[in-house]
Amino acid sequence: SGANTLAATNMTKSSTTVYTYAYSVGAGNGTATVALSTGKDLAGNVVTSTPTSGASFTVDNTGPSISIGLPSVSSTNSGGPVTYTITYADPHFNTSTLSLSNITLNRTGDANGSVSLSGSGLNYIVTINSITGNNGSLGISIAANTASDTLGNLAPAGTSTTFTVDKILPSVSWSAPPPCGKAECSFNVINQTIQLGVNASDNVGISKVVFRRWDFNAVPPQWVEIGTVYNSPYSFNFNTSVLYPSANEIDAIAYDAAGNTYRTKNNVINKVYWLIHTNTWKNYMPLIKR
Repeated sequence: SGANTLAATNMTKSSTTVYTYAYSVGAGNGTATVALSTGKDLAGNVVTSTPTSGASFTVDNTGPSISIGLPSVSSTNSGGPVTYTITYADPHFNTSTLSLSNITLNRTGDANGSVSLSGSGLNYIVTINSITGNNGSLGISIAANTASDTLGNLAPAGTSTTFTVDKILPSVSWSAPPPCGKAECSFNVINQTIQLGVNASDNVGISKVVFRRWDFNAVPPQWVEIGTVYNSPYSFNFNTSVLYPSANEIDAIAYDAAGNTYRTKNNVINKVYWLIHTNTWKNYMPLIKR
């Protein structure tokens, strides 16, 4: 290669037909080419500059590359598993010796887990299981020298991207129609469009808020999605003409990236009033009008 260009240098005569020269291979990678600049045979013929064989050879000073793929999930609220794919690559690959002793679990916060390894040769899978903690991140590092090529070059170290361990629930509360501080708030919602909205927050971030109404006429009765909002402010315009003449329960569920959810206190809308419950959905009690 150009980095290893050598000026014409005399060779050492070993016999009447053999001349030798010890070449020190330089840095870099590429193809080195040998050319003969001077020389004559006994008859006075000038030597051919390009040897009939062995005119070029490969210079390789780089070990196998190591690639650590993205985690199988970007965040989790469960015990796992979360996996990473490890891939080595080299045109002159020889062998890999990756073992658990070469893998470090990188932790932040209170996140933790156990590491296992499978695979061989060019491809491995690192699995993190038994994940614990409420708020933190996990990732892996691979030590250097876990693979080699046929020339003895060794693989470098590698570090993965991390994934979030998050078991903290998002928070959510109604913002529109605004609470009035009473058990029953009067809003005229007869066949019109009103704004439904919540305040939602999370230690990592809100991925979406889903608004629903309870359809007690469905078979079986079930929650029906009426709107999904992915960005703050978490509000949308709702047409009340779809509501039943009697009371209609409305809720909103906030989701974070790890899949944690939190549900608002139920609100009951009928054709005349927006009734805001003082009880949580898990302890639903008939509303006593004041």
